Amino acid sequence: MSLLGPGRHICVTEGPVVVANERSSSDSAQRWTLAVMRQFGGAFGVAVLVAVFAGAGSYVSAHAFTNGFTAAIGTAAGLSFAGALVGLAVSSRETHGEPRGAPNRSASLAEAEAALPT
Repeated sequence: MSLLGPGRHICVTEGPVVVANERSSSDSAQRWTLAVMRQFGGAFGVAVLVAVFAGAGSYVSAHAFTNGFTAAIGTAAGLSFAGALVGLAVSSRETHGEPRGAPNRSASLAEAEAALPT
């Protein structure tokens, strides 16, 4: 979830992931978890971009500012792309709307059919 900082409003994938994997019957726990992850992702993303800007540029001149800004925007794009890839990887692991850890009903059905007398 820490990859959702800079570009989280473009590709927000944490909602379905958190809610689908939450086994609690309380909606407030799911909402609280999602809110904390959003806040942490935003703060972490801003901190990373500030560190990249400070390492590559400064406010001394327009050229130094442009160097820092270019590096920070490139980093933001990379983090957004990485977040999109993680979202695609998580969503591709789901089968028929069920989370990855859900029981395999087709295997249970095959076992039940095999146990029937013929």
